[in-house]
Amino acid sequence: MLARVLRLLVLVFVSGFLGYLVCSYQTRPDVGTLRQPPPPLIIEVPVPVEVIKEVEVIKEVEVIKEVEVEVVKEVPGKLRHFSSVAELKDWLQQVETKIPLIANPEGVIHLTGICEDVAMYLQDEAMEAGYKMNVEVLGRDQYQRWYGELPDEGELHAVNSAIIGNEFWFVDFLKDKVWLAAYLDDPE
Repeated sequence: MLARVLRLLVLVFVSGFLGYLVCSYQTRPDVGTLRQPPPPLIIEVPVPVEVIKEVEVIKEVEVIKEVEVEVVKEVPGKLRHFSSVAELKDWLQQVETKIPLIANPEGVIHLTGICEDVAMYLQDEAMEAGYKMNVEVLGRDQYQRWYGELPDEGELHAVNSAIIGNEFWFVDFLKDKVWLAAYLDDPE
């Protein structure tokens, strides 16, 4: 196609130049008179355009749509307390340590308070296994009592609790720590 257009342009140029030469020869000035030569003859030649094939260009775009699906898990109808500390520790060994973090509807995961996320995760795991387990929040004084160090002002720490017989046990899944926190009744 390009070669065809170039041939037509060369043809227009050559015919224009030949026309100029013919005109200038015929209107040759006589000796002693000066004339301005006429402008070159420009011939317009229509260039035919041929459509070979029309092509529709479609830009492919991959659309990813996130759908939030709530998974309903079957939980035993009646939850029970752990029967012994050994049962609690054995069960803790079986709990998946890779804790899934769930983003909010905007897709943001906040890791500012990971201890409460872990405590709620462990509570859910216990419930699925048929056990009762609570989430407890330790204040500054309680944290110092159990961990031997004073956290920053206003800082809280979440742990889990389980009742075993007459005992109240704390579980810190992040620090792999289980300890007797109190007795429910007088231990006498």
